[in-house]
Amino acid sequence: LGPDADELYALANRELPTSEVHIIRGHPPFFVEFLAPGVCKGTGLVELCRHLDIDVAELVAFGDGDNDKEYLQFAGLGVAMHNARDVVKDVADYVTPYTNDDDGVVRELDRLRGESRLTPDAEWTRQTLVAVSTVSPASPLSST
Repeated sequence: LGPDADELYALANRELPTSEVHIIRGHPPFFVEFLAPGVCKGTGLVELCRHLDIDVAELVAFGDGDNDKEYLQFAGLGVAMHNARDVVKDVADYVTPYTNDDDGVVRELDRLRGESRLTPDAEWTRQTLVAVSTVSPASPLSST
């Protein structure tokens, strides 16, 4: 079948000029992403917020993979899932005790609402514009 994702990641980092390509080890660990320099979920989040006139500091972002690191750092609150890789947990503001398979995103949103860290229902959707990339196929959020 060829090299696994770790081998491909190492090979790409050795052979490709970093000035021309940004390489991210994927999660789950069976893929590698190749992006233009300066392009990542974080810059996408900033651009979306600019377009919607939302302060990125108001956002809650959830992630578990290497490709989530930047946008967890850009968001006002970056939450790493319990099953996240250590490099993701290291940059997150908070690590939830739940995995994405445990409905961790929903549980954390409920916890934040209970702590009054999110605004009332009328403004809740706009404020939290949740950047979710940890939704499992069985999750009720996966169709959103």
